Amino acid sequence: TVDDICKACEITKGTFYHNYESKDHVVSTSLNNKLDEYLEQNFVLDAGQRSADQLSGLLQCSMDFFKSTGKIMIRKATESLARSNVDVDGSLKERVFLKYLDGVVDRILQEKQLCTDFTSLELKLSAQALLCGVMVYYSIQEDCMDQAVDWNRIIDNQVQCLFVSAAPSL
Repeated sequence: TVDDICKACEITKGTFYHNYESKDHVVSTSLNNKLDEYLEQNFVLDAGQRSADQLSGLLQCSMDFFKSTGKIMIRKATESLARSNVDVDGSLKERVFLKYLDGVVDRILQEKQLCTDFTSLELKLSAQALLCGVMVYYSIQEDCMDQAVDWNRIIDNQVQCLFVSAAPSL
């Protein structure tokens, strides 16, 4: 509860609500901050790499982070986002994930290699929807499926389908 959070952090409810809209906002913000730290340590934008591979790599690295948090945390985080109107991207203006995504999307649009006429916003939303969809499906599967499914391969194949020379790497 919010009361439990306030007690553990030794803050008042007023301070809590001054900084967060809800406990769901705390969960989303915390998890996204950790994702950004993970990306800073584990992902590099490489101008020598195909832009499709960069986008795929960013989403795969993000998926690896979420997998490391566990299925329960992924479910809690996605439930939090679904229950609230929290704009995590807007509330974390300097998000590393968004900086990387912006860079990759800008490059993709400059290269004009998409097989669709997505705008920058549409491509960003598509990439985030792909990641969220895979995360949700991963989080509800039995653990035995983890060995049977290559979640990063699914991400890569879906990303590659957006490009003119869409020949997914198998």
